[in-house]
Amino acid sequence: MNIRNVSNNGGVERGGDRPLRADGKRDRSTATTTTGDRAAISSDGREAKASFDANVEAARSAGEDRASMVARAMEKLISGGLDSEVALRDTASRMLAAEFQTF
Repeated sequence: MNIRNVSNNGGVERGGDRPLRADGKRDRSTATTTTGDRAAISSDGREAKASFDANVEAARSAGEDRASMVARAMEKLISGGLDSEVALRDTASRMLAAEFQTF
């Protein structure tokens, strides 16, 4: 191993052999030009986007019916109607029938 300046009382002399990049004097004549970044979207990504867009459109087209449904659900939640045994069984049945898929 070649360790220079070991006997220099612990000091390190950085003087004349600093790399050009450390002094900000790089040779820019060999710089490469980039052609730009490229990305490809997989078919799974395109399918996921199409599914997401369809869900967004379905939610938007629901309009007033969805707003009234949310209001009724909020009333049930506040009144404690969703904590009943009947409501829990109904929810479980719907989840099983839909195979736990929400959209």
